[in-house]
Amino acid sequence: MTRLFATGSATDVFFWSATIGSLILLLAYGICLVGAMKYLFFSRPRRARTAEVLLPVAGMCLIGYTLFTNVYPVPDSPYNVFPYAVAAWLMLGLICTVAFRGLRHT
Repeated sequence: MTRLFATGSATDVFFWSATIGSLILLLAYGICLVGAMKYLFFSRPRRARTAEVLLPVAGMCLIGYTLFTNVYPVPDSPYNVFPYAVAAWLMLGLICTVAFRGLRHT
């Protein structure tokens, strides 16, 4: 049987894909929090009180801390490559958003 990955262990493949998926989800949650803060605090009329800014800011701090601890200190191989894979997926999405303007909903 030929291997698709550099390992014969299904457990390794699961943890690799779970790590990449977790990093992508953390970025997605962060982007959603940025959008929520923009909508709640910078739109007219203002939709939230000043004290309510603490929840999205706290969420961003937790997400930032979790992302930071996943990339520093640099994990062992192959986990050290996964943040770059996530960055490549993010860049691909941004390029598609810019290149195919008809796909965006304005």
